[in-house]
Amino acid sequence: MRLLSGIALAALGTILTPAAADDLLPAVRASIHDEPRDDVGDSFNNSPFEGLLRVQSHRADRAIAEYDLSAFAGGNVNSATIHGTIFNNNAGGDFPRVFEFVIYAGNGQADLSDYQIDGTVVGEASWGAPSPPLEFSFDIADAVQEVLDSGATFVGFRVQGISDNLFPSILDEATTLSIEADAGCPADIDGDGDADADDFFAFLDLFVTCDPNGNCEADRDGDNDADADDFFAFLDVFVNGC
Repeated sequence: MRLLSGIALAALGTILTPAAADDLLPAVRASIHDEPRDDVGDSFNNSPFEGLLRVQSHRADRAIAEYDLSAFAGGNVNSATIHGTIFNNNAGGDFPRVFEFVIYAGNGQADLSDYQIDGTVVGEASWGAPSPPLEFSFDIADAVQEVLDSGATFVGFRVQGISDNLFPSILDEATTLSIEADAGCPADIDGDGDADADDFFAFLDLFVTCDPNGNCEADRDGDNDADADDFFAFLDVFVNGC
């Protein structure tokens, strides 16, 4: 079987269906601990502190959440907003708490590297007193589109403290991604507007040649390999057609 050309691969998901709007809760939540502080994640905080945020001289904690956007793979984002609340966990002092908000390409699982993974800063918010809770909302449509264009099917959201003496705070578990996007047709690999035998055999070509250290187009679940989970994930979208 002949491998698809770069043009054909670029056509993956370009056939669009009508826009769909969703309010998504995190599929993954975690707080990552850095001690001693060197801007590299060292360990995960245990439950119930999956949203812990903190900055001190010798340690820091950042909270991450990842959202499943597989339904919009190959699609165009019309609007996307991240909104939520940060609660006080420890009143300690009157120091302002300043937070930075980052969007990154996720993989559907919490990794220590999510603490420092490259991303796009989408906003900043400050909290001058320990109460009431800090509510935030940011337009992240462009950043989410970049994630989808990269081939990732999960978008990651990271909150990190950027002020000294940031006493412990908690990112709410109900932090929501509201998105409206045109869903692509992930089974249409050759870009001709349908899902047929040509697409099935094209996926098999991609499946057997997947390089886990490189560009693996058959990796449907974002875990850097092509295995039975990816094969059945493609079958699911294939039988639904376009």
